[in-house]
Amino acid sequence: MWFSQQTKNNNIRILFILAILAVLLLPILLPLSRNGFFVSDDGEWMIIRLSAFYEVLRDGQVPARFLQRLNQGFGYPVANFLYPGFLYLGVPIHVLGFSFTSSIKILMAGSFLASSYFMFFWLRKFFNDVSSLVGSLFYSYAPYHVYDLYTRGSVGELLALAILPFILWQLERRSAFLAMLGIGLLLISHNTLAIFFLGVLVLVSILDICVAKDRKEALLWYLPVFIIGTGLAAFFWVPALFDLQFTIFSETEIGNWREYFSDLRLVGMQTYLIFTASLAVFFLHRVRPSKHRLTLLLLFVGLVSTFLATPMSAFLWEILPVSFVQFPFRFLSVSIVSASFLIAFLFSVFKKTEQVIGGVLVVLLATFSLWPVLTGIQYIDKPDSYYSTNLDTTTVHQEYMPRWVKEIPEKWENKKVVTYQGKVDEIATTANSISFQSNGSGEYVIQKVYFPGWHATIDGRSIPISYENPKGLISLMLPEGSHRVELRFSETPLHLVSDVISVFSLAIVLTIGIRRLGFPLNIP
Repeated sequence: MWFSQQTKNNNIRILFILAILAVLLLPILLPLSRNGFFVSDDGEWMIIRLSAFYEVLRDGQVPARFLQRLNQGFGYPVANFLYPGFLYLGVPIHVLGFSFTSSIKILMAGSFLASSYFMFFWLRKFFNDVSSLVGSLFYSYAPYHVYDLYTRGSVGELLALAILPFILWQLERRSAFLAMLGIGLLLISHNTLAIFFLGVLVLVSILDICVAKDRKEALLWYLPVFIIGTGLAAFFWVPALFDLQFTIFSETEIGNWREYFSDLRLVGMQTYLIFTASLAVFFLHRVRPSKHRLTLLLLFVGLVSTFLATPMSAFLWEILPVSFVQFPFRFLSVSIVSASFLIAFLFSVFKKTEQVIGGVLVVLLATFSLWPVLTGIQYIDKPDSYYSTNLDTTTVHQEYMPRWVKEIPEKWENKKVVTYQGKVDEIATTANSISFQSNGSGEYVIQKVYFPGWHATIDGRSIPISYENPKGLISLMLPEGSHRVELRFSETPLHLVSDVISVFSLAIVLTIGIRRLGFPLNIP
């Protein structure tokens, strides 16, 4: 196959820019290459959760929802409620031979690098390569982005920050196949950011529909993309919403939102300068607003999201529903997307001298903002066995504990089945099931917290499960004689319907991909 010289030159130029991006990101990513892990809010929990997720997935719990080892060995349904995307991506990395710790660090580094690349490709649909490169670098060097990595250790948010520019890029390319996949991944990447970013995607799509020559055609293109993309993740979000009623989540205050507003250091002075310069460009009539509707939209979105992340918006938080957001600073995830687009826009309209001055100023401010974070990283070196045997719940206040659990277990009692009248023999366990031979009638208490999905059989016949005890443990009333009892966690009818929706959506996406996905020789 012959390649045109123009195609070759274009691809070489793009690959060169991607290499430059990778080199420029080394100061941020190199700390991940050190042995062990780093001290962060959630990072170690993510390693523990991945190891427990791997255990149940390996034993056939697909989708994985109830992590048997967590909650002191009594089990915890955290994967049913909290962003499982990084877990599904982390398992194959671990299967390739990497430790659980390394798997999480690879996901973090990969998400960070991918976010920069995808931001570049999206910006390149509107601006020249230099402007797009600057916007991409700003996205990566934004204080909040690095804060998410090394202070919060939020692999879910890092993944979402990579997926959003990917979807925006695919929407501009009119690639329904990849846009649907992106939306599906976004919905399982991080609960809160998925809602934020879906809002951004909807606004951008509405604007595109409004300015389209054929609005009906544009609407009929966008609707299936969002519907089928959402359907891909139905296996997660439908049970997560429905099953929340069975937990203490609504009664649990995760944290006082008043303590989690962003300060100037986290927003970054450079972000305020970008918003101010963008406003000035329009007020001074250096560009025509009618030619930059998307720029105006993202400027508005950026200003609103930054405002909601700062203490100035406290009066609004008093009346807004904040339980699902938890931390106001999370709105900066939207702010940095807007600011990245805006700085690329500014570089495209500024003269060369202004570009140089602006570029130097942004670099200096970014370096000043990030220096305390990158030089203040503290490291810990624990063996992988510490994480793969850890029994924590991996949540702040056990907010996904079933509401019938009145006494939260504090330690594992080293007994899988407890009975006072009968006798237990031949206990066999996996990460997803328990089976034993019962001898004698009476109550048998299995040392697992009950949650919808647990099923019990005696000699192959289904029997009811009771959990009316202070710890909410599975209790069975068994008859006289010797019987084979088995308990297994599997899908409820609602879960099965959700799974079918996801499988059906995936079939549609793959069909579209097979029929329409091409592999262009020129990088778009």
